[in-house]
Amino acid sequence: MIKKVLFKGLQSQTSNFAASLKSAFSTKSGSNQPNRILWIDFAKVTGIWLMVLGHIQIPAELRSIIYSFHMPLFFFISGYLEKDRKLKNTVVNGVKTLIIPYVLLYVLNYLSELLLQLCYPEIFGDITFDKAVIKPFWGMVFGVGYDTDMSTIVTASLWFLIALFFVKIFNSILQSISNGEMFYYVLGNVCVIGIVLFLKQLNIHLLLSINSALLALPFFAIGTIFKKQNIIKVVESGNKKQFGLACLGVVIGFTLLVTIVPFNGRVGVHTFGYGKNIGLFYVIGMVGIMATVLLSMLYTNSSKIITIISSGTILILAFAGKITVLILGRDGLIINPVVSIIVTTITVLLFIPVTVLVKKYFPILMGGRN
Repeated sequence: MIKKVLFKGLQSQTSNFAASLKSAFSTKSGSNQPNRILWIDFAKVTGIWLMVLGHIQIPAELRSIIYSFHMPLFFFISGYLEKDRKLKNTVVNGVKTLIIPYVLLYVLNYLSELLLQLCYPEIFGDITFDKAVIKPFWGMVFGVGYDTDMSTIVTASLWFLIALFFVKIFNSILQSISNGEMFYYVLGNVCVIGIVLFLKQLNIHLLLSINSALLALPFFAIGTIFKKQNIIKVVESGNKKQFGLACLGVVIGFTLLVTIVPFNGRVGVHTFGYGKNIGLFYVIGMVGIMATVLLSMLYTNSSKIITIISSGTILILAFAGKITVLILGRDGLIINPVVSIIVTTITVLLFIPVTVLVKKYFPILMGGRN
């Protein structure tokens, strides 16, 4: 009797999930979201695809190119989508959409990591209380994208949520101080770059990814400026001239990116690394961002797959590393670029049903994102 009830319950939940997945791909589902910005969806999918690719073992030259702009791209997009809010509302919204998901996603990653350590001691070595509990706990509290003497991180990408939370706060403060004056807003961001140089000179690394937030703030600010000035124009469907110019811009942008990245070396926003020159860091980052935006502007017909992946980027950010480890193994030797692309694409596509499931039953993990 109990088995029959459990089976019926499982069958019911499976049917509900199948219906949700079917609904997500239906035409009616797409028509209920008329305000989606298509190029934003495509740019987010491009960025998250590059993030997954950049976190597996690939040639160092390719990783340097990806790292030069893929996280700045997300800060730029976040700035473009940011609404004008008072500081208090910015904090409240940030707690709901960033801090709560950060804690929950971190705990889920921690539990899965602990399970792997218990199941595969020959890979992870001996488990101690300090290694299994204390250091991961401080890793969550410190909120940075790297290990310290006191902490270890259980996932390499969640620092972005903490950094973005403080980016939004800093941006709100600058907007309040500048009182809508563009000159003072830009001047405030220049001062932030000065603070970045000061912290770098003294080798000061603040907790809660504040260094990373300060480094990324100008990209966020440029995104807000682009939105307010209506700088980005969508390519009109069927307009061959606009299409050709956008394609030319993409080719020039990525060619320029490949050419100039070696001059600044490896960067990493999560480690407060801007390479050899901070000016080059921002120039290269914007070149990569604009090339991606131009590429995304060519995306003029809505796709359910792109829409779902775009809405689930926070889940990919949190769990993609676990998937690639299962596919490639923990050590993941450097593999053929073609295989890397295939593995990355499979990993991203696997999150389509996950995103549909989480959005329906556990939306708090996504911070209420659409």
